[in-house]
Amino acid sequence: MSRCSLCNTRLRPATMREIQEARYAPRSARGKEFSWCPACRKLYWMGSHGDHLEKRLKESLSP
Repeated sequence: MSRCSLCNTRLRPATMREIQEARYAPRSARGKEFSWCPACRKLYWMGSHGDHLEKRLKESLSP
């Protein structure tokens, strides 16, 4: 993901402080990449739902 789904602002890598202060962050941040929307202060990360979407996208694009 490169843009916020709420306001379409370009996302940037999240700082550890932003991850820790987010109320809805996953319990374990280990091994995950987080993105932050500086406009609406929303935290994003690729969870299992994103893994499934990526797999389906690759399957649909393969010949």
